[in-house]
Amino acid sequence: MRNCTICGKVITLSPSAAERSRKTGKPASYFTALFTYHADCLLIKRKEEASELMSRLRAEALIDKRSRKVLSTSEKSDET
Repeated sequence: MRNCTICGKVITLSPSAAERSRKTGKPASYFTALFTYHADCLLIKRKEEASELMSRLRAEALIDKRSRKVLSTSEKSDET
């Protein structure tokens, strides 16, 4: 058994790694190593990361927009 790399709880395979091993001929350790997180944990993590990225991009766009206003204002004052 292996723990989820996201939440730290035990990952329970269904069918088990041993059953998968019998069906495919691959070692059970292959399946234990293959599944390193819960599907629900991964979805939550992706949602959080996407939200953080969107927030960061919005903030950068807002800062960029404000700096353009400052530049355009200072350029106008330089002309006078």
